[in-house]
Amino acid sequence: MKTTYTRDDTKDLFARLRETGDPEIRATLAHLHLPLVEYLAKRFRDRGEPLDDLIQVGSVGLLKAIDRFDLGLGEPDFPTPAHIIDAAHAAATSGDTLYTASAGTLALRQAIATGHSRLVGIEDEDQIFDGDRDMTDFQKTHSITSGKI
Repeated sequence: MKTTYTRDDTKDLFARLRETGDPEIRATLAHLHLPLVEYLAKRFRDRGEPLDDLIQVGSVGLLKAIDRFDLGLGEPDFPTPAHIIDAAHAAATSGDTLYTASAGTLALRQAIATGHSRLVGIEDEDQIFDGDRDMTDFQKTHSITSGKI
């Protein structure tokens, strides 16, 4: 048995296990993934069950998972449509794949301010809540009591 395995090595082991049913390959896969079982068991050891029991039950679950694992599941059986690829490429190129600031984009804040202005009857739509003021300042500016929020 090798000392280190890559993700591709593990995929090859699963493929060979499906082809041959070799119990040694199954044991190798179990040995490779046993540290995960031990890690998870340690996270649950303070809940009233002995650590050895948790590892034993986790190991049985690991063997069942190895027996049921199918490399074909999760792999798309159709090509990604061209318009999806083009949209992803355009978003990546323009930098539109990053998270926005927690206050939201300017366009979003403007839309919220416009909707809020219509809702409470405020004429000045240029007042955009920018997140720098606290809620009490916002409430005072818009004559909102805590019961209206």
